[in-house]
Amino acid sequence: MEYISKSFMDTINYGSDLGKTLKGGEVVLLTGGLGCGKTVFTKGIAGSLDIGENVTSPSFSIMNIYKGSLDLYHFDFYRIENISEMDDLLEDYLYSEEGVTVIEWGEKMAEKLNRFIIISFRIHEECRSISIERKEF
Repeated sequence: MEYISKSFMDTINYGSDLGKTLKGGEVVLLTGGLGCGKTVFTKGIAGSLDIGENVTSPSFSIMNIYKGSLDLYHFDFYRIENISEMDDLLEDYLYSEEGVTVIEWGEKMAEKLNRFIIISFRIHEECRSISIERKEF
């Protein structure tokens, strides 16, 4: 599915719509350039999971955990060059039925996973396109 976002709220709403379909155990990979809406989309997912706190990108901490109706395990792999360094950390969270794992710069993880939802963001002159695809191997 492909969506067009013309505003911050459009992106939040698309994230919320996806979040309402999540049941726990999903891995969501977010791809796209800097400033394309990955964290904003994650805020929408968080809202649909009844997470009341402000969601921020874990660019420096690598991971934030938010508690809600499902936990949100929010990772940012922008600064990670060797994805294998993350294996031990991810082991506890990937596919956990108690929560949803969202990984910004997630394209680095795609080849290591057997099922995931990939969200691709592209910036255009007056809007952003957001493509959502479920993959299972």
